[in-house]
Amino acid sequence: MIPATVTGVSTRGFRVKADYGVTIGRSVGLAIPGLPRYVGWVAWSYLGEFGLEGAQEITEDAVEHIVALGTPSAII
Repeated sequence: MIPATVTGVSTRGFRVKADYGVTIGRSVGLAIPGLPRYVGWVAWSYLGEFGLEGAQEITEDAVEHIVALGTPSAII
């Protein structure tokens, strides 16, 4: 488990900052406290950030919750 920070979110996926190199196409799980674990695939990776395309839709309620948290900590 690696610490990470969610810097962006939509119903399709996440923008994540982490000191962990990920490979495009890799399956990754993302745990944000208070929410279910999200699984997806790395769509892009650049300079310590990556885009995680969700395997399941992220609900509008979850998106609003994450936005309200600001830049929440997560575990990948």
